[in-house]
Amino acid sequence: MKLCRKCFITSLEKKIAKTISKYSMLQENDRIAIGLSGGKDSMVLFHVLNKIEARFPHSDIFTITIDEGIKGYRDESLEIVKGVVKQHDIEHYHYSFKDLCGHTLDELVQITTEKQLQILPCTICGVMRRRALNFVAREHGASKLAIGHNLDDEAQTVLMNVLRADLERLYRLDPIPSLKHPDLVPRIKPLREIPEKETSLYLYYQNLPFHSVECPYTPQALRRQIQTILNDLEAKNPNIKFSLLRFFDKLHPILQEHPPITKTFKSCSRCGEVTNTSICKYCVLIDQLLNKK
Repeated sequence: MKLCRKCFITSLEKKIAKTISKYSMLQENDRIAIGLSGGKDSMVLFHVLNKIEARFPHSDIFTITIDEGIKGYRDESLEIVKGVVKQHDIEHYHYSFKDLCGHTLDELVQITTEKQLQILPCTICGVMRRRALNFVAREHGASKLAIGHNLDDEAQTVLMNVLRADLERLYRLDPIPSLKHPDLVPRIKPLREIPEKETSLYLYYQNLPFHSVECPYTPQALRRQIQTILNDLEAKNPNIKFSLLRFFDKLHPILQEHPPITKTFKSCSRCGEVTNTSICKYCVLIDQLLNKK
């Protein structure tokens, strides 16, 4: 569609609201934690959810920013986040990898180099970030954790897991987690049907600040290669990203009927956190990097 500025803004906000409704992501009395990094997707998520939740007096939102500890990268985004939450008078919590395990991401990456471990920075960051977000959201009483994954992110994840033949990760990709536990805050993705280009345009039209610097570790990730492939395909075959998402949406009910993993939770034998294996991925990672139990 070709839309003017005003109609585009309205259209995008309605699409996000429709996605929330279609998957029953939120209820009227939810306490919603928003992962707010200061990047474009999280800023759109914060801005739109803030507008939506203003209509529901029995729900409230707060924000979480996770500082990985990447020198020269996170400083600007932290300043943007502080300004935005202050402007909207929103409860905000700032947590770091240093708080979690005593080391920054830069330090952990240096350890992998010294020990010659074949662990990518994005693997470390993903495990640490998921644990930190869930911990902070749970500690502050969140009933839902909203993250800014857009259509491009979801399509990339689907294709990555298909190429890896990883049914377990595909099973866990559902819009509302089917595996539930009191210590796990359900993660929702209201932007899952919004293309990355549209989030950028929305911010531009709304004149909203955001952190545009790319993480220095991104070029090492498989996701970057998948992103390039999909963007090339999309340029020649419009809607390829939507098609990948629809493929997953059709596949997911089959995975629900025949789950590739056991639908039970255990307590990690090391830290006591929830996992579906005897030792959680965080503890395995810490063992490898720091020789700590």
